[in-house]
Amino acid sequence: MNTLFGNELIQQDNKLSVNYLNNYQIIGIYFSSSYCPPCQKFTPILSDVYTQLKNLEKNNDTNSLEIVFISSDKTIESFNEYYKKMPWLTIPYEKRYIKQKLCKMFNVKTIPQLIFLDSELNILDIPGRLFIEKNKDNISHIIRELNLF
Repeated sequence: MNTLFGNELIQQDNKLSVNYLNNYQIIGIYFSSSYCPPCQKFTPILSDVYTQLKNLEKNNDTNSLEIVFISSDKTIESFNEYYKKMPWLTIPYEKRYIKQKLCKMFNVKTIPQLIFLDSELNILDIPGRLFIEKNKDNISHIIRELNLF
């Protein structure tokens, strides 16, 4: 995971080692920004799905999915304001070189973009954003397709 995200992740006000992700089956990398209207529309949908999956994780005593936000915001202030609305992890805003590296690595040209990786860091052949939007009311389908739990 260090090769993707560096050494440190943030969960709201807490700093975590990137090794925190080692126990997860699926990692979602969410490229987004506060200035992007489609991002503003998709983020609450993703947040709702994520929260439902996290509640199921607690009931099943497992770590199935984690999401890491990669910001395209232009200022740290806009990043902070936008990230307050998110329940998942992010890389430190100051580490813009990681954002640039990930955008290049995953060929991200537009946002929002959601890419799913398995625990071996293989890209899953699932169009993340479209998949979540289409199945937001069918959590059991998301669980089956992502092979969670």
